[in-house]
Amino acid sequence: MSTSVWPARDPQQVLACTSGGVDNVFIGSIAGEDRLSRPEIKLSIGNDETTLWDSAISSTGETAVIGGSDRVIHLSMEGQIIARLRKAAHSRSVSWLNASTIAASSGKELLLWDTRTGGSSSRFSCRSAITGVRTVPSSSGNQLLLSTNQNISLQDTRMLGSKPVLDFSILHEGPQLIFDVNDRDLVALGHKEGRRDEVRILSLRTGQLLKTLDAPEAASKKRPTQLLWREDERGVEFLQACIGERIGRWCWNSDDT
Repeated sequence: MSTSVWPARDPQQVLACTSGGVDNVFIGSIAGEDRLSRPEIKLSIGNDETTLWDSAISSTGETAVIGGSDRVIHLSMEGQIIARLRKAAHSRSVSWLNASTIAASSGKELLLWDTRTGGSSSRFSCRSAITGVRTVPSSSGNQLLLSTNQNISLQDTRMLGSKPVLDFSILHEGPQLIFDVNDRDLVALGHKEGRRDEVRILSLRTGQLLKTLDAPEAASKKRPTQLLWREDERGVEFLQACIGERIGRWCWNSDDT
């Protein structure tokens, strides 16, 4: 259902969540060539009806957050449950606003949870259920991207109310929008155009659609999932996604927009 790695460049640890309530959380180290060695920690969270929608490792690499159909859970990377945000039911997406603050969707609301004090509050609300939450890396923990089945919006925590800074009309099906944002404020998202699944690149700086990426020909009929901006050992950025049973990568010149 979700994977999270730490750190973003040259990952050393991975947290993976699957469906079902038995052995549905795995924590382990990444061996050479991005291969996952045997998971060092296995956890069972919830029951057979529990869905663990999303997960994210903190910037320190010491703790992580998991969002699910029951509640949001803060846990250590050693597999110990630290706390539960019980009022955050139906949390389809989670993100770290900073090293100690978790942003978690709960139905139509976006909750901010201070892990130091245990306090939480509703910060933003949407007309439809929130299907995705991502912190904008360049914003120093001040901006979030929120998606619903009708749009994706840029929200600033320093502004009063819920009026977005930017708003893109994006129609998608399903409980989650697959997307990621990089340090250059480029948003990659999975989009369905008619019967065709595609990946679109949006710019938060211009508010425009920049390009549509073609899927590898061998997997053109598969839906891209687990979109993630990555860097290779030389620091060259690329976009990675699971496409069916394959991993697809898109690369471009450094002077491209």
